[in-house]
Amino acid sequence: MKEALQRLHGDFLERELPELTERDGDLSHIPGKALTLIGTRRVGKTYLCYQRIKELLAAGVKRENILYLNFEDDRLFGFGLADCQTILDVFYGGNSEKKSAQCYFFFDGIQNVPH
Repeated sequence: MKEALQRLHGDFLERELPELTERDGDLSHIPGKALTLIGTRRVGKTYLCYQRIKELLAAGVKRENILYLNFEDDRLFGFGLADCQTILDVFYGGNSEKKSAQCYFFFDGIQNVPH
């Protein structure tokens, strides 16, 4: 699972984000809280995440401080609760500076992870 997570994170860091039609939506950060987007399929939850990522980048957040994982990607098939620590291990990768920085995690399709 570690190799798949490394590959997915590397892919995110290298690829261009899709072109967007900006939508109204308040995805403001609330310190100490997670933000959850819920809705039926195909209503734009993923693109709201991409929009927020672009806003963060425009505000000067380093791309290396952002993680986007789509749990519908077949490379994460079989991902379970026990693998969650591996996400942090891959993301921080022994970089103590990143551990003290503000980082943003976007988990798309997280409902596919059991428990």
